[in-house]
Amino acid sequence: MATSSFSSFILIFSLLSFCAIAIPEPRPASWSSKTFGPDGPWNAVEVVIGGVGQNRTAVFPGHAWHSWFTSTDYCFLTSSDHCNDAGGYPLRNSGSSRVSMEFLQPAQEWMAGVRVAGEDGFMYLDDMDLLFKGDNTDYITKTSLAIISDQMLALPNGTQYPALLGCLSLGSPEANQTFVEVPGPNLNGTMIPWPLAKRGATPSSSFGLHIGSGITVARMQGSLFWGGYDRNRVVGDVLALDGGFYEPILLKNIAITVVKGASPFAFPSTSKPGLLAQGNSSLSSSAGLPIVIDPCSPYLSLPRSTCDAIASHLPVTYCPNLGLYIWDMTSPKTTQILTSASALSFTLPGGTNTQTLTIHVPFRHLNLTLSKPLALAPTQYFPCYTSSGTRASVLGRAFLQDAFLSANWESSRVWLAQAPGPNIQPGSNPVGILPGDTAIQSGGNDWATSWDGFWTPLSEKQANGTEGIPAPAPVGAGNKEGEGLSAGAKAGISIGVAFFAAGLIGLGILLWRRGWIGPSTSGFARQESEIALEGRHSVEMETAMPNSSRGGGWGPVEVAGTSVRDPIPLGEVDGTSSSSSKKGLATSGRHVRSLHALA
Repeated sequence: MATSSFSSFILIFSLLSFCAIAIPEPRPASWSSKTFGPDGPWNAVEVVIGGVGQNRTAVFPGHAWHSWFTSTDYCFLTSSDHCNDAGGYPLRNSGSSRVSMEFLQPAQEWMAGVRVAGEDGFMYLDDMDLLFKGDNTDYITKTSLAIISDQMLALPNGTQYPALLGCLSLGSPEANQTFVEVPGPNLNGTMIPWPLAKRGATPSSSFGLHIGSGITVARMQGSLFWGGYDRNRVVGDVLALDGGFYEPILLKNIAITVVKGASPFAFPSTSKPGLLAQGNSSLSSSAGLPIVIDPCSPYLSLPRSTCDAIASHLPVTYCPNLGLYIWDMTSPKTTQILTSASALSFTLPGGTNTQTLTIHVPFRHLNLTLSKPLALAPTQYFPCYTSSGTRASVLGRAFLQDAFLSANWESSRVWLAQAPGPNIQPGSNPVGILPGDTAIQSGGNDWATSWDGFWTPLSEKQANGTEGIPAPAPVGAGNKEGEGLSAGAKAGISIGVAFFAAGLIGLGILLWRRGWIGPSTSGFARQESEIALEGRHSVEMETAMPNSSRGGGWGPVEVAGTSVRDPIPLGEVDGTSSSSSKKGLATSGRHVRSLHALA
């Protein structure tokens, strides 16, 4: 009887264990242990692109639809010591998984906040390993990517320099990106993260992203979950928007805010609002500035009047060749500001006239470093950029160090919130996003407290320079990945894993003996929906750069066009022969509203 009861217990435990492993859950991206410049340091994720046997490639997360990857030959264009640290796409030896397509993507579509110079990028389909840890559900077959082979970023003075990393797609509203081959069958690129949800690895086609910061004195590991988000990275109110994260939204105000302690600034109060429109009559009479949130872009790309208004309160010098502001590291005021409990604050409107969200970026995170080829020696700079070259205003990675971004592609919902500082509990708190979810919940962190130990609330004497400022003593580790389990918890997990394995073995033997396990006769069904190429409308955007969707402030279209071998107008766009003008694939038509309509 005891033996029978024990066998029943093992069977029940095994069945429960078997069911448990089939439950979809948020899947974490793999983050590089390195940080990257030449204008960071920035965190980046790692993937393997090009099939089995290829090396890992570091890439910034943040594009929509297809990804952009630098080729392995790209490093021949730069003398940077760190170019090879990121890896690249092996054009010369990609394996049998690659599908070549004679389609072109406008180079400027790579990012919105900096002008991109060079020819349009060729597109390919290839396999990608998202590198889930200890898992085999992370493989994406035939995803679409554009290749950075000789394209450069351009400075305001016309100087061009190579970028070191491309930009990984965070998804799209559709499961496929369809390319029309004439003649021949259409080609379908698989869009991250749709296959993960279709095979049951994640609850939905969605993501949650906090890029974090690579700055040493306030380091914070990045967080990217497919099919969910880390609730510890969401603080306070959550702004919900319809559409895609690449669509333009209004920026209503920029302020300098002293959160704690005395003010190191010349103005008497603890806040200096109105910096967005200061010195700009057209902005003063408008509802706000249309901006794009673009993780592929590095800076706060804003009007010169706005950057100058902010810089007037900082010990910085404008460098016209770079379009950036250099910190005066010899000034005591620089130390006071960069260590103080103060921030640059961005106010965005919500769905109602009274709802707003303010996201604070502490000055601790606005002391970034220029390195080769942008500077001969490491140079500290303030990332307000006045010369995007695309006539678009963009909040890039400098902003996203302290902002949480998430989207549910299945419900067409986007969420934006304040991200915490480095002093938060170790480990993550992953929460799944279901297909119909239109809201997410914030965690229990207090934002100001999450910066304790990483900034210094100044005394009056420290603020006026009559007393020195000690370096903050960090009380947290910036939520390093993999930390946070006690010895007892780890032991418990080990015991649980042992019982789990034993249970699976017992279940397998039982099912085999009863004849319930036999040869597999069915594979995983893949129903990929094609993207319609007809019936879309291009957008009038006077602030946009022609033929540049991201540069103009809106996202890339699911590629509509023609094979460059045989140019024929199709739907909203037309392609051209690679031997002629290389116009490539136009990317307008994603939105039904213009930037001016927002203002």
